[in-house]
Amino acid sequence: APFQVVWNLSRACNMKCEHCYEDAGRKGNDELTQQEIISGLEILAKSGVTAIAFSGGEPTVHPHILNFIEHTHKLGMFTAMATNGYFLSSKKECEKYTEKGLEFVQISVDGLQPETHDSFRGVDGAWKKAIKAVKNCVNSNDLFVEVATTVTEYNFEEIPEMIDLMRELGVDWFMMYNFIPTGNGANIVSMDISPQQRVKLLKTAYAENSEGEMQILS
Repeated sequence: APFQVVWNLSRACNMKCEHCYEDAGRKGNDELTQQEIISGLEILAKSGVTAIAFSGGEPTVHPHILNFIEHTHKLGMFTAMATNGYFLSSKKECEKYTEKGLEFVQISVDGLQPETHDSFRGVDGAWKKAIKAVKNCVNSNDLFVEVATTVTEYNFEEIPEMIDLMRELGVDWFMMYNFIPTGNGANIVSMDISPQQRVKLLKTAYAENSEGEMQILS
């Protein structure tokens, strides 16, 4: 069996990101029911899958996400989730996820400045919510915290200072994703960075990895 399965539970999302490879927003017409997803998790567990990472769309808007996390945990699989962090900005809400067995969280932050992130995500105040979610998750002893950013021309110059900020916040991993020009991203193909910029970025990551405990990945 594969080590990990990333499960995009739904196309539903509370944001409209310019770079979304899923073109997420509304729930699809043919999405699985709650029981079908539970059955799928049981099949994966019996097959020997070690980890499940819930994604989307935005998994936290799914009405049964806490049930899925709890069931995955009870089945003995490592439980992870990729989120924009909007609802985890509430400490009480964050605690619900760890209580159900969430062990790893990836929170998307697409800029050092609120303006960069919010314009990219299409929601005012999204940056403040994401940073608050990072702080809540870091302060939870039960969570391994990764911050992920999709690198484009929008935020390329902000990456070094973003690394400093995430290290200051106590994040475990900082992930730099390549821009994928599908879905919404097909409309901003010109925003991809150049090969020269990518080399510079990777050299920065390599050098920064010796500066502390936080791992920088790509």
